[in-house]
Amino acid sequence: MKKRLFLIPAIIATCCIVGIAGCSSGSTAVKLALDSNWYNYTKTKGIQDYFNKDSGSEYYSPEILHYDVTLDDSEDVAYNASYKVNYEGGKYTTTFYATTFDTGTLVYDSDDYRETYSEAGTITAYYYKTELTFDAVTFTYTGTDATGTDADTATYDGDKAITECYFLSCEDYLRPLYSRQEIVSHSPAVYTPGSIDEAVNFVDCTYTTYYTYDGYKATVEYADNLDSANNDTTAYDLDTDDTFFDNSSMEVSIRAMSDLSSSLSQSVNLFVPKAGMLTYYYIGEDTAMDDDALASVSAVMAEGGLFATATTTDSDGNVTANDTVGTVAVSVEGSGNMAGVYQTYWFTEIENRSNNTGRATMLAISSPLAYNLGTLNYTLSSIESTLWDGVPNEATN
Repeated sequence: MKKRLFLIPAIIATCCIVGIAGCSSGSTAVKLALDSNWYNYTKTKGIQDYFNKDSGSEYYSPEILHYDVTLDDSEDVAYNASYKVNYEGGKYTTTFYATTFDTGTLVYDSDDYRETYSEAGTITAYYYKTELTFDAVTFTYTGTDATGTDADTATYDGDKAITECYFLSCEDYLRPLYSRQEIVSHSPAVYTPGSIDEAVNFVDCTYTTYYTYDGYKATVEYADNLDSANNDTTAYDLDTDDTFFDNSSMEVSIRAMSDLSSSLSQSVNLFVPKAGMLTYYYIGEDTAMDDDALASVSAVMAEGGLFATATTTDSDGNVTANDTVGTVAVSVEGSGNMAGVYQTYWFTEIENRSNNTGRATMLAISSPLAYNLGTLNYTLSSIESTLWDGVPNEATN
């Protein structure tokens, strides 16, 4: 069985990650090429006032996107003979803007951490929040001892994964300052359970990660809401000048890749609260979205002002309608003992870096479940607000 990568937005998130792959270190720092691909002019390195909640700009507008989350349990992806899982009412929301970083409450309470912020002055940072919820999660035991009665089925409500992360601009390589992950999850426990009880792993926990301003240290506070005896605080010496991202800002870090295209091939360092610094790869792909899903997200993008249909006429006078948005697929792949099949993300293709209409908007995610139980598909369903809402096109930069 291939291992799966349980990074957000997978519901179990970091509680399942095992194995540590260290980040690179040495005399020469590895700095990644990053662009602010959520802006109209992608080469902007700093934070624009109209994206900063505290700037006082009359044009301020955050990006708030909503996704439907459904399970593909067709036989080619869900073929576990021992049990099945069903997810109902899945919703995913992302909120993205900039704000003043609160050094009074979001910095770890120790002198060495506070000293790193003392000379920074007022810090404007990006804020990225994700909320994944399900109305119900149902496990059905189908193994050799299954009775065919209600005793073989268990349904749970309240599953959620909420993440928050503050990080600096592309000028500072999206260096993280703080993150928090709240997880309530009934997830697959093993490949071959002997009963319904053995099939379910219940987690209710919170990870809070504090970084020094220079990014050289991190402290993780773990709270187990099921058993406080497991609560723990772990200090990490990151000891690197290399670019690295917090796990909770992974979606933004993919979006920020300068080569956000099918040719992308980039190793990245992700700090994961459960395991420390891990090495992964962002790999561009030619994988196309499902036709129905592509048509659906294209309509949503058009309604949100992020995509305009167009027609082209060839030399023979034949007219072709361009009614679907161009896409870029990126898979997140592990290294060493984390190698396997991982999540795939689709973003809007950047056709013009000086007039980036689509803003590299995340359109969809394909997230395989563990133990061959299917694939969760996230599909953009509505746009609550975007940067276009606040800024006239001609004023955007």
